[in-house]
Parts: sequence; structure tokens; C-alpha cells
Amino acid sequence: MSSRSIVPLRPYAVLITAGMSLLVLTKFIVVATDVWALRVFGKIDASPFYSPMSTSLDREVSRLDRWLRFADAADLLFFIYTAVVFIVFMHNAYRNIMQPVIANRRFSPGWTIGAFLIPVVNIVLPYSVMREIWQCSRALIRSHVDGHWREEERPLVLRLWWPTTLAAFFIMDFSEPLAPLFPRVGVVVISTWMHIVGVALYLIAVGVTLAMVWKLSAMQWRMLVNMRREETLRGR
Repeated sequence: MSSRSIVPLRPYAVLITAGMSLLVLTKFIVVATDVWALRVFGKIDASPFYSPMSTSLDREVSRLDRWLRFADAADLLFFIYTAVVFIVFMHNAYRNIMQPVIANRRFSPGWTIGAFLIPVVNIVLPYSVMREIWQCSRALIRSHVDGHWREEERPLVLRLWWPTTLAAFFIMDFSEPLAPLFPRVGVVVISTWMHIVGVALYLIAVGVTLAMVWKLSAMQWRMLVNMRREETLRGR
């Protein structure tokens, strides 16, 4: 396999970083909107029973609704962009490790797409595919070939990546369905606070993901440099 077939991952890492930075920005807007919603609903709950909302409060609820729609639309747009770039990143990363000296691989570049799109499977498989990419990359830069790549260590950043991501999305996406389990607290209040907790965990997941992406990019860059050095020596 020639070094020309190796795709540098750093440009994709830059694009992923940009996308996740925009997602973090939208999450801050969402959290600010959540806090705003708590304040607004606090005013509504404090009003006399069956009394109509005041004109000012009605306008504030309308503004809150518009902000929620804007934040959700921006968040969805940036999420789709980042998800597509991340899958392309993983796809190229897997193609880079498809070298004859690496034996007993369980997946293929196609699984970097299917791992995220197949229901139920996408709960477990993304981590398994990423783990294989990571360990094979380490083996290639450390000259551990054949089946020995399975013996490569899995650092904390890799082990934390998928659990924190799943937990963050679970809490954020199911904050409303789970809220009725706490009727004494109030559905709106508990849903909002659960969403805020999910966003906080999401920010941790973003940090872990970016650390993993840049470390993997650096490993595969070193792999490319080593391959070019070997080709130069053979050319002599």
C-alpha cells in the first residue's frame, strides 16, 4: 500500500472542531432559553388560578417560543453537518488502516457508515469500529503487525467517548418523556432541568470527542510519515 493512498485526517478534524464549536454555541443558547422558560413558567404558576396571562407575559411566551424554534433549527443544522463530516472522518480513517500487514480486521470502511445508521446496532457498533481504527493505527506506528493490533491499549479518551455521547443524547432527548415520572416536581420544571443536565454532559462529550479526533489524526499522520520514510529508503 502506497503512502499516496493515505488520506490525512487533520482537515476533517478542523471541520469537526468547527462544527462542534457551533453546536456548543447553540447548546448555550438552548440552556439560556431553558433558564428563561423556567422563569416564564414560574410567573405563570404564580398567577391566580384561571386568570388570563397579561399582555406582557403573553409576548414573552411568544418570544420564548420563537427562540426555541430558532435554537432547535440551528442545532439540527449544525448536528447534521458535524455528523456527516465525522462519518467521513471515520470512513477515511478506516481506509487508512486497510494494509496487508494488518490481519483479522472485523469491519470494513462501509461499517463506519452502517454503524451509525442501523437501528439498535448503532448503540454499540460505533465504539467497536472506532476502537478497531484506534488500535490498528497504534499498531502501524509501533510496528505491531498481523493480529497483534488487538493487544494495543485503549486510552481513557477512547473509552469515555461513546458512553458520554450516548448518555448526553439520552438525557436530552428523553427529558420530556421521563418528566411525568416526577409529578410532584412539575413536568415542565423537571423536563427543563433534565435537559440542562443533558447539555452539561454533552459539553463533556464534545471535549472528549475532540480530544479523540485530534489524537487519532496525529497517530495516522505519524503513520503516513513513517510510510513515506520507508518508501524513500527503499528508493535508495
